[in-house]
Amino acid sequence: MKNAVLAVLLLIGIQTIGQKLEEETTILDAKRGAPAFQLQKGERLYSFEPDAAGWYKVRKKAYAPMGTASEGVLLAGTKLSNKENEPIGETLAELKLVAVDTVEGFRSEDRLAVVLEGYVFKTKWANNSIPEKEVTQLLAIRNRTEQQEAFAQLWRAYDAEERDFEEFTAHVIRKQNASLTEPDDFRLIVVFRDGTSAFCVITNDHTVEVPKLKDSWEDGDFKISYLYKPSSAQRELMERILFTYLAL
Repeated sequence: MKNAVLAVLLLIGIQTIGQKLEEETTILDAKRGAPAFQLQKGERLYSFEPDAAGWYKVRKKAYAPMGTASEGVLLAGTKLSNKENEPIGETLAELKLVAVDTVEGFRSEDRLAVVLEGYVFKTKWANNSIPEKEVTQLLAIRNRTEQQEAFAQLWRAYDAEERDFEEFTAHVIRKQNASLTEPDDFRLIVVFRDGTSAFCVITNDHTVEVPKLKDSWEDGDFKISYLYKPSSAQRELMERILFTYLAL
């Protein structure tokens, strides 16, 4: 009964997630720092792992008018837009950019594609907005049908990719907003065997708590956490899946 209630609550929450801001938010230049840029309610960001106090370093891919950046620094007061040229926020101070590139316009003016970086506190996220936390909770659901329904909602909420590898199916959430690279590197992969049993979780510089961990593999920022003991052939396949979703 407890698992059924948990599944229902997760399904309700997952229907409206993405990695989103709960309200119009000012992103700071450091933890407890000065205002850097502002974003509208519901905007998606990329977050790194939080510190112990709950501060997240975040990144945002946006577009800015030509002439607003010089030597990798974006001017204060620059209006930010999304890919569809809709307004999403503005800079509140001069910002050193993570990345910048010129995007040629099609029937429109050229623009700058930029990646901004800053910090937000954990209370700024909309509920159910961090995918690693969601996967940790879903793996704890014992009823297989309820778990599968909740995972299906999660994949839709994050626009996850799906691909079969032999008898396994990989569901992939990418590092959206982290860089200008296309396609983005993966952030999180959950691999299912025979379409129903979660076999392992593959993470890239993030953490998922896996119940009854049977085995693991780590290399730098990458980690594979197994819910079942893998054979040597299965280990090789999981590593191949990992490298399939890197933007090399």
